[in-house]
Amino acid sequence: MIRRVTKRSYFWAFIVMLSIFLIGSLTGACAINRELVGSWRLIQSEDESFVAGMIFNFNDDRTLLIKPGDAELDPDKKAQYILSGDEIKITYTSSPDGSLSLNMRKRDKKTVTIKMHYVLEEDLLQITDEYEVTLTLLRRP
Repeated sequence: MIRRVTKRSYFWAFIVMLSIFLIGSLTGACAINRELVGSWRLIQSEDESFVAGMIFNFNDDRTLLIKPGDAELDPDKKAQYILSGDEIKITYTSSPDGSLSLNMRKRDKKTVTIKMHYVLEEDLLQITDEYEVTLTLLRRP
């Protein structure tokens, strides 16, 4: 009887250790990469759609808000950016290896996903899309 209890104790100890290991692994794998969280000012763009001075807010809830900031835009284009924030919801996922995915969902429920790569060096962020177009942003205090 003592032998049986001992085997059972080892079995349960193994199950507990395995559970702790799996929970720790899943927690680490599912954790949000927080490198990009914060406010960024666009300082250089290879895409005419984005103008230096625009603000990119990467939020904790994985939403991305793009605002005109102090970019030199004509009033109509500035209004378009403000309205598009109501029409299109952008969410993002990122990982420490530099992968970045943007999911843009329109009110009509259509979703477009764009895969990108980013390089972060201190307060300088460079985001490059699949066409090798790069945006350079500076972290705002």
